[in-house]
Amino acid sequence: SWWDVRVGLKLGCAGLVVSCVATVVWVKVVGQANATSALTSVVGAERLPVSLAIMLFFYTWLVGPACEEMLYRGLLWGAIERLRWSRWAALVLSTVVFAVGHLEPLRTSLLLVIAIPIGLARLVTGRLPASILAHQINNFVPAVGLLLTSLGVWT
Repeated sequence: SWWDVRVGLKLGCAGLVVSCVATVVWVKVVGQANATSALTSVVGAERLPVSLAIMLFFYTWLVGPACEEMLYRGLLWGAIERLRWSRWAALVLSTVVFAVGHLEPLRTSLLLVIAIPIGLARLVTGRLPASILAHQINNFVPAVGLLLTSLGVWT
């Protein structure tokens, strides 16, 4: 619905700002040398074929967030609600499982911050599309960075 789109856009943009600030702080805490994600560690400074770089961009920006949201804010959130726990409990638990589920211990605190606006989109609307859109907006900047790095444009 348009309500989902509006909420997803607003919380996605707000989340992007929060994520950028949190990332700057996180990099200062862990140091530039340790400030990587699992995906950037795999790609590294490796130049990829254009078609693969573009596929990686679209996966990081659109596909990955949709899949993650179906898992964390769809299946997990729904299971928590069926247990008759509060929506706030669903927000907290899905946020923590999202952050830990990335299996990147050094980034867990950053992922917790990133996940809050995304989870709030699900909380506000009660539906999944808003959190998917918020997550996709949040992943756009890192996806562009990954694209430019994998094409050798930015190192």
